[in-house]
Amino acid sequence: MKTDRRSKRTQKWMQDALLELMKELPYHKISISKITNRADIARPTFYIHFKTVDDLLISCIDIVFETFTGTMSSFLEKSPEVSLDLIYVILGEFENQKELIGNLLRAGKEYLLLKQFQHYIGYLTPLLLDKLKLKFEPTLLLYLTEYFTGGLFTVLKRWMEEGMVHSKDVIAQYLYSMTEYNIKHAIQGKYDKIFSN
Repeated sequence: MKTDRRSKRTQKWMQDALLELMKELPYHKISISKITNRADIARPTFYIHFKTVDDLLISCIDIVFETFTGTMSSFLEKSPEVSLDLIYVILGEFENQKELIGNLLRAGKEYLLLKQFQHYIGYLTPLLLDKLKLKFEPTLLLYLTEYFTGGLFTVLKRWMEEGMVHSKDVIAQYLYSMTEYNIKHAIQGKYDKIFSN
């Protein structure tokens, strides 16, 4: 137990060091040595936990999405539907992490962010469909999940890159309108007809 706590504490030091360095330096100039110096740990300690700087970065992203998944799971327990409130929850979580997300976009690491976003939304989608008592053929479920995560991610990315000039209300309504329309079509089986041809 002590070892596990010590390991988590060491990882936290490295995660904090990386996030601090990302505010100061271009990502490609952040080395393992710079991270271990900032975290005040020995370089070999880094390799006990991570292979590369990207691996460490993914662990930072995972912390964000684990919080996001917990928030979303709690919301879906209370309100198991695709609603405007659900979109507001997603936007709220995005706003809470705008500094990290902005750093990732500037570092050209959006593909890592999207990959983890797809992973965690992929976990949440079956929970939502189960609450709605809906079943999808696995391949179609994968298409549906990737379609929504890709679209949502692209809109949120553009929103951030443009300095969030549109209000959260405008973006929420826009996303909800698109999501509601496409979910209804998927639920009504219109996509099944397309794939069965």
